[in-house]
Amino acid sequence: MADSTSCDICRIPARCRERFLPLKDAAAAPLKSLGLTLAGISHLCRGYKIRRSDPQFHLVLYCLDGTGNFETSEQEGQFEPGKRYVFPAGHPHSYWAEKQWSTAWVHIRPQGRWRELHVPPVQEVSRVVQEKLVGAMDGLISEVIQSGADSHATGRAFSNILATLLKRDLLTDVHQREQNAQNELHRLWLRVNADLARTWRIRELAGELGVSSATLHRMSILHDNAAPMNVVVELRMARTKELLENTDYSLKTICSLVGYETPFALSRAFKKHTGVSPKYFRQRK
Repeated sequence: MADSTSCDICRIPARCRERFLPLKDAAAAPLKSLGLTLAGISHLCRGYKIRRSDPQFHLVLYCLDGTGNFETSEQEGQFEPGKRYVFPAGHPHSYWAEKQWSTAWVHIRPQGRWRELHVPPVQEVSRVVQEKLVGAMDGLISEVIQSGADSHATGRAFSNILATLLKRDLLTDVHQREQNAQNELHRLWLRVNADLARTWRIRELAGELGVSSATLHRMSILHDNAAPMNVVVELRMARTKELLENTDYSLKTICSLVGYETPFALSRAFKKHTGVSPKYFRQRK
């Protein structure tokens, strides 16, 4: 059974066999946290058909054996064994079987990291990956059905394996982009830290990376949990602490080294940041 409330057509002949992951069970918590709303393994036959005009989830379908047909507003074609198909949320689609067809599939809520799936709509997936996915699904289903003494722990282990496999298969590009963004930001803050006397403004910071100010702001909030200029302040305050602790430089000298125009401006920023004045900070060491 598919998400019937979101289907314009939902025809499932009695000869079809579908096993659904018990996502409401506590053992499936890692999958619920990942954003899965429905998932299963289906062995389908002629007459099976699903059509959705406004799906509220991403459908990821792995064609295991046999073949089915699909149609979207952009294309139509046949499912081929060994391939993964992605139908994004909000995009109309339909698929059906004209003969025997086996699939493994998941519905993913389009939120957070899953707001968009940055993977090709059709991509080959190795037999090993498919076997691992199906094995993890089978394992979770059977453990929850058994309800043995250790079934919860074993079922949760299968859930974690499946969650990891899905992230590895669907988020590789996202992870790579996130890592690249983190590396770019790291290099930017190294440059800033090496030249704190410079009058850094967000437009200049963004220019160092060749992005817009708005893009830099989003990157910094996501990866540093702080706005870009707040990161600059953090670096300046850290350098001020070092100089107060390890040198006898006057506050006038220090302010010129860390990018403040006057000792008063530095003192005010330092107290706001640390709760104490530079003089008090130096004396208590």
